[in-house]
Amino acid sequence: MHGASKQLVNLEPGFSIAGQYEILKCLGIGRMGIVYLCRSLSSPDFLMAMKVLSLTEDAAAADRAFLARFK
Repeated sequence: MHGASKQLVNLEPGFSIAGQYEILKCLGIGRMGIVYLCRSLSSPDFLMAMKVLSLTEDAAAADRAFLARFK
């Protein structure tokens, strides 16, 4: 695990994102962020994966072109 991953925020199951999605579990942690399995609060049968990008300087320096796609 890279040093940047120590600075990522780990969201707990049950956490609500923007009142639209509920975190069910963490699927994986990588250099650029964490991927979660989420459920739509408006359509509970709709499951999706959501990647939360790291905003650490290490991650940004590692791949600025990658981050530019998300701005």
